[in-house]
Amino acid sequence: MTRKSVWEIKMKKFLMICLAICLAFACVGCIQAPVEESEWEGKEEFTAADGMSEQVANIALKHEEYKDKVGSAFGLNEVTDAACFEIESVGENEVKITSYIGEESIVVIPEEIGGAAVVALGEAAFANATVRAVYVPDSVRSIEKGAFAGASALVTLRVPFIGDGGENSHFGYIFGADSYEYHAVKVPATLEVVIVGAAESVAENAFASCKSLCAVVLPNTVRSIGKFAFYECFGLVYADLGGSVAEVGNYAFGYCSSLFSLSLVGAERIGFGALYGGKSLYSLTLSVVGESAESNRFLGYIFGAESADYNDDFVPVSLRELSLVDCDEIPDRAFASCAYIAKFALGEGIESVGVRAFYGCRSLKSIDMPESLTMIGDDAFFGCDNLEAVDFGAGVESIGMQAFYGCRSLKSVAMPDKVREIGSSTFALCESLASVELNNVKVVGKDAFKGCDSLTPVDCDGIEVADGNSALVAKPEVNTEK
Repeated sequence: MTRKSVWEIKMKKFLMICLAICLAFACVGCIQAPVEESEWEGKEEFTAADGMSEQVANIALKHEEYKDKVGSAFGLNEVTDAACFEIESVGENEVKITSYIGEESIVVIPEEIGGAAVVALGEAAFANATVRAVYVPDSVRSIEKGAFAGASALVTLRVPFIGDGGENSHFGYIFGADSYEYHAVKVPATLEVVIVGAAESVAENAFASCKSLCAVVLPNTVRSIGKFAFYECFGLVYADLGGSVAEVGNYAFGYCSSLFSLSLVGAERIGFGALYGGKSLYSLTLSVVGESAESNRFLGYIFGAESADYNDDFVPVSLRELSLVDCDEIPDRAFASCAYIAKFALGEGIESVGVRAFYGCRSLKSIDMPESLTMIGDDAFFGCDNLEAVDFGAGVESIGMQAFYGCRSLKSVAMPDKVREIGSSTFALCESLASVELNNVKVVGKDAFKGCDSLTPVDCDGIEVADGNSALVAKPEVNTEK
């Protein structure tokens, strides 16, 4: 064997050993170990988010304004006189409106004219009309291209569907746009409110670049919202999605930078970046955290983050209130480092809070657990240093290690009756913690109350208390008699 081949064999062995060591370290890195005190001890002061910025406050006022507008859009208006329309027959007892010849600025199209159902709007039905609001009834099955072309004063429009009612599913079609790419030049800059009557879906790019749109109302029949559906609707402040949407596509509300509040209750899948660029979003209601109950289960995903490590980079600082409805668990790291969310409302049905679920939610001041909750995972509220009060509810049975580590503002704790053991470092560095009710606890783990210097000691007779809990244990009485 040559010197060269021996050297090659030795090098191969050396590389294999290095590879084995690297793999071993990689595997160790996959195991979550308790954090060191240095990770949070001495962390810089943080001012909890309180209220909303001036910009978001102004948008909040607009949100309420448009909520009222859509609620009363056509409520007091009578059906427009049939004499205001030119029509033509399109079938037995069916007519199409070919032109609006009236002078009213608010038009409520009748479902019937002369005993015949109004089923279509022609290509010039409202072309260049000076109308401000038009109500199109559900009897209409087709709206031809350009039916509202040049209607430059239009502010409010109610339609039964989006597009023509057939293959052309982009909103701008009825204003003469060949594709969604021409929304910005064809959809009137005055148009603020769109109410949809009976659609089953909102197609891809349906309202993309409708920059003046401020409010949209969808019916309960809508089950899906396609990708980029409202992309770059910069002025969209109010969105009522109907409550039956099961799927929201990628970037569906991307760059809706004025959107104030959104409910996605019932949504089973929310696409990547669905709310990307929502820099004014203040409140959000979800039934899943992230993409779905099975994948990408962290809040930042729907704002464009590729992992939970980037929650704080993508979840907007304007987001202060988040509600969870109709879900059964809060996944690991679901809201990790979402430092500006100040209020979480947890609905009944949630059974577990995952590892590091609320890690570093530094604006959170209080939280109420639902009665359905049974388990709180390790590090669940680690570093929530403005958390002052916790209501565990009656169902909690276990609380993980370091679950409330570094919650410096926490003042008192009453352990749930079903909890028998407090894990290691569970309340370590809760320096404002003044009182603890152990109730049925039988074991207190190592350092569970380490650094809780404000704690009034309690009677731990009959409880197994590990090292590092001197602040908890009542000091023995000193006999002063001589």
